[in-house]
Amino acid sequence: MIKAVIFDMDGVVVDTAQLNFVADSKVLGSVGLNIGKEEYLRHTGKPGKQIYDEILKQHGITANLEELVAKREEHLKSAMAELNLQPNPGFHELVAKLKASNYAIALASSSSKTKVQNVLSFLKLEKTFAIVVTGSDVAKTKPAPDIYLETAGRLRLKPGECAVIEDSESGILAAKNAGMMCIALLTEHTKDQNISIADKTVDSFTGISISDFSVQP
Repeated sequence: MIKAVIFDMDGVVVDTAQLNFVADSKVLGSVGLNIGKEEYLRHTGKPGKQIYDEILKQHGITANLEELVAKREEHLKSAMAELNLQPNPGFHELVAKLKASNYAIALASSSSKTKVQNVLSFLKLEKTFAIVVTGSDVAKTKPAPDIYLETAGRLRLKPGECAVIEDSESGILAAKNAGMMCIALLTEHTKDQNISIADKTVDSFTGISISDFSVQP
């Protein structure tokens, strides 16, 4: 029986693709790299440090990754206001229905703790989730199941009692590797990724009903 619904943040709770691109373009530009959006989006769903490591290696550029990550946080904060970041349509309505049906609500994001806190604060969602787990809290990032197993543990639930809403291939794999039901939210930025392993695919939050969570993983 599903007792909790775990949301990914980037792409699910909020469309951060443009936010990330704006910030990361500035960070990568500081080491002399001008990256196109198409190339950048191939790395959707990965934490910033991993994105920088992969892109810089592909272009033969050496840089201090920790310094780049530190720069990223500041650029992300300014970009949130610049883009007037808002939760994805239907998010508040779905959360209200889930809470009315006594489901626990949690967030599991590969992003850093600082970024997650900044986004939740900007969106005024600090009190929405009972549990928040970030990439800073686990040793291995998605598609490893660590972040979802950690979230289930903090909820004091078994993996099979949790359902996940994800948008990226790596996130869906992480949820299924953890033994959880997973609903894939199709987005413009991850529509070309392999999401066939998901239990259900929807175009928006309106495609998700409370009855979906009566299905076992």
